[in-house]
Amino acid sequence: MPALRRRDAAPCAGLQRDGGRGIRLTVAARARPVRLGAVALALAALALAVAACYPSGPTAQAVGVVLRIESAGLGKVSAFTIREDDGTIVPFTVGPLEPGSFPPGHLTEHAATGQPILVTYTTDTDGTHVAVKLEDKPGTTRPPWYSPSPGTS
Repeated sequence: MPALRRRDAAPCAGLQRDGGRGIRLTVAARARPVRLGAVALALAALALAVAACYPSGPTAQAVGVVLRIESAGLGKVSAFTIREDDGTIVPFTVGPLEPGSFPPGHLTEHAATGQPILVTYTTDTDGTHVAVKLEDKPGTTRPPWYSPSPGTS
């Protein structure tokens, strides 16, 4: 009768019966805690690396209409400028964007329609405003004259 079907078979993988003297660990079973520790360490390092990509300092918000966009292509926006309701002109550079942001290329639609945006940003030590989240201004709708091209929202 095969060892797996006998009553004295090892209770789980990685364990072996030792001729009536009890159960001993095989090399694979002894290596499991080391592998689990290595996986936990790798996940912790990954979490720290992701957290380093997003700003941890204080953030501020600005609402305004997009006036100018500096771009090397649709998905390669490097900077933009907005005009707030009080007339203040605020320039921004684009940093790593937080989840929930619209893509920077969407700024061109806002520039064309005049629909305001909400920018969450941090300020560098040299005073540069770095956008970390771009959103449609809550509670706004598109102007009545705006008609998007088919296939866009």
